Amino acid sequence: MGLLFCLATVAAGCGAGTRAPGGPPSSVAAEVGGPAGVRTDPSVPERIAGQQVDHRSSNLVGGDTSFELPVGDYVIGDGAASGAASTTRPSAARGRLVRTLAVHGQHALRLSPLLPGRKCVVHWPAVRLEPDRRYTFSVYARGGGGRMRGELLCGGPIEGGGLAAFRPTGGWQRFHVTFKTPAGDAGPSYRPAVVVSAEAAGGATTPAKEGWVELDAVQLEAGETVTAYLPQRSVECVSRITSVPDAGLIPPGLPLSCESAIRNNTAQRLAVQVVWRFWDVLGAQPQYRAATVQLGAGHAQTLKLDFGAARPGYYILETQARYAHGRQCVDRLGLAVGSRSALARARQSSFVGCGERTEGTSGAGEISRLSPSALGAGSPCCLSWNWRDLETTPGRDDYADAERSVDGLLALGLEPVVCPGRPTVEAAPAWAVRVDGQGAKRVDVRQYRQFVFRVAGRFRQRVRYWLLPSTPVDEEVAWTRVFHDAIRLADPPAKVIGPGFDAAAAASPDRLGAFIAAGGLADVDVLIHGAPCHDKEETASLAQLDDALAGASRQCATAGPEDIPWWAYSPRFSQVAVARLGDRAAALHRTALILKKHAVEHWLVPGSYPMPLDVRANCSVELLALATAAMRIGPARFDRQRQLGPGVEAMLFIARGGAFAALVTTGSPAKDASVSVSVDAGLRVEDVFGRSLSEGTAPVSVTLNSAPVYVIPMVDQDDWLSGVHVLATRPKR
Repeated sequence: MGLLFCLATVAAGCGAGTRAPGGPPSSVAAEVGGPAGVRTDPSVPERIAGQQVDHRSSNLVGGDTSFELPVGDYVIGDGAASGAASTTRPSAARGRLVRTLAVHGQHALRLSPLLPGRKCVVHWPAVRLEPDRRYTFSVYARGGGGRMRGELLCGGPIEGGGLAAFRPTGGWQRFHVTFKTPAGDAGPSYRPAVVVSAEAAGGATTPAKEGWVELDAVQLEAGETVTAYLPQRSVECVSRITSVPDAGLIPPGLPLSCESAIRNNTAQRLAVQVVWRFWDVLGAQPQYRAATVQLGAGHAQTLKLDFGAARPGYYILETQARYAHGRQCVDRLGLAVGSRSALARARQSSFVGCGERTEGTSGAGEISRLSPSALGAGSPCCLSWNWRDLETTPGRDDYADAERSVDGLLALGLEPVVCPGRPTVEAAPAWAVRVDGQGAKRVDVRQYRQFVFRVAGRFRQRVRYWLLPSTPVDEEVAWTRVFHDAIRLADPPAKVIGPGFDAAAAASPDRLGAFIAAGGLADVDVLIHGAPCHDKEETASLAQLDDALAGASRQCATAGPEDIPWWAYSPRFSQVAVARLGDRAAALHRTALILKKHAVEHWLVPGSYPMPLDVRANCSVELLALATAAMRIGPARFDRQRQLGPGVEAMLFIARGGAFAALVTTGSPAKDASVSVSVDAGLRVEDVFGRSLSEGTAPVSVTLNSAPVYVIPMVDQDDWLSGVHVLATRPKR
């Protein structure tokens, strides 16, 4: 991608000094948003990568009482306006980070959409407060798209207030509440929280149109006067692409116009060197640009850059603001570039599904990170319910949340796959637990069978696939029979998927083999196999997955139906460092190739991902890689493998549009070296993101590392793979 550098600055005076208090010490007050207070001690150490709160001030209580908003610092839940710990139910709203320096830091928390009648509760870490003292809890907020309502609260034993309502409007305002802790020992902890909701107009039950609320600069301080918010870092920086309203999928060819905002939060003038590093995660050389700005106390500047036209792929834009004594603030932005029309072809395949099983979920919200780019019509999406949450009284079930879950997925054209609840002492209601002769607690089999029968009957013809719950290995086949009989009695056409899995068990091929050997095949209609995704160039791990699937298929041919359908499940993806994002994309494609080789119908992947370190983007590298894998590999049928030369093999597939081959490295070259391959004219070449490496009009040389390369013949002909030649193996630098 050619990089054009056009730099301009826009000054935004943030004002030095502190802000006047936002009103008298009443239960709630509002203050029009403006600059945050400047730091008086610019030498306070920072932990940018660890996102730690480091600033301490005499007006703040001990501990982390001035809060940042990055992922991991808050919990979003559903519930009433109370200070109790957050519930395990998901929020009615989705939380995401908005890139801005509007109030204090690199991000504000945006909650949208908001469902009328349900509250979204954002909790911050609990703190211990001194007894018999007054405290003030404050937050900046703004909102729009409907009648938004908010509440500030601080859960714990309090006197004189502690809960106050406010109404966020289109501009940033600061709201606060003052409360008093009772006299006595300083034992109880307090949990600050903000509750937001949308008020329905005229009894409407649909979400407020484009309704949203943003929160920033949360502070808990001693005293009854709200003071200026003190930013956590001496210098803040954040970059965003202004040509794209939301940091989602960027269309190819769109000019990449960038703005980088830099702010000096100290009480002295600073010279700040800004360095931009822009690189392709698949390994292209990064491009650098730099500028130096002079920032007065509490002032900011906006620097504008043009990065030329976007090309398909995944890129990282890193902004470093370097200032006194070698210190710096780092901001990273992930950019996913892909054709929406091309990725729409992924919806013709239901190969990629959602395996994120969450308790009591609203369903549609959990798969929002995958839909619509990677999930096609009919893609399976897993839901997991809790027995004791459904059967609230003996023999009677509460289906309110379950109905929303299933209907939400069906409305999106997706296939609900439901695990109704585990037959364990922890998950069962109290009346379904018995004590055996040895004094051990056991689940009543008859009660569980009746529960599963009722649930399957309730969702008859709406839920076609029921997933076995995870049970102890020595009891698995017995519980499978109980589960299968109850499902088939309530809904004969329904399918049972097994064995039951969890993150650890699903990754063990031995567990699947033991299940088949013990006769479990008699009571399942679909077999599911663990397919862990390895980010490193571990060809041995990929070979183990290949061998495990082949071995299980042989077991099926001997012990049961040879043609039983196969699904695959990957446990939650681990967090990946920015430097290894290319490995993550490569691992996803290579895993998909092996699964299709063994005729796996659906691959269930996590519905939400831990974001790569310091990369904040709505369209993650996982989503883009899965979407391109579903588009390219999903509709295809595996044909054969062919060794092309030392360290390189071709996996041939047949699709509606014709044949294609995936070139992959094998053996030690995948780990220790890269392989150079020559491709003749007449063969198109694409990478894992669908980016064209050659249009086939002339020969091209391609370097293979861990990521597959796809070769597509322009004309149907015999032995077209003879046009691919392995040239050399080069050690990695």
